[in-house]
Amino acid sequence: MPVFRDPFTKGRLIIKFKVNFPEKGSIQLNKLPELEKCLPPRTEVIVPDGAEEHALEDFDPAAESRRRHMEAYDEDEDGAHGQRVQCASH
Repeated sequence: MPVFRDPFTKGRLIIKFKVNFPEKGSIQLNKLPELEKCLPPRTEVIVPDGAEEHALEDFDPAAESRRRHMEAYDEDEDGAHGQRVQCASH
């Protein structure tokens, strides 16, 4: 972005957007064609061979914390800390 009265000096233009997404299920399916008219055309997505497909899931921080805690607890019981070594006695 050019600086006022100094066209050879460039500054930084920072634009901050706040996007309000609709709640799940609040968009009526019959309104999608109207919405698509306002947006640029969709580009074709090329999926490479061997790519894995995954479904998006809502992230629950509390559930993730519990899951990680349980995994750490399970590792302790399974002895997943590696081989135990005793000191050699002379």
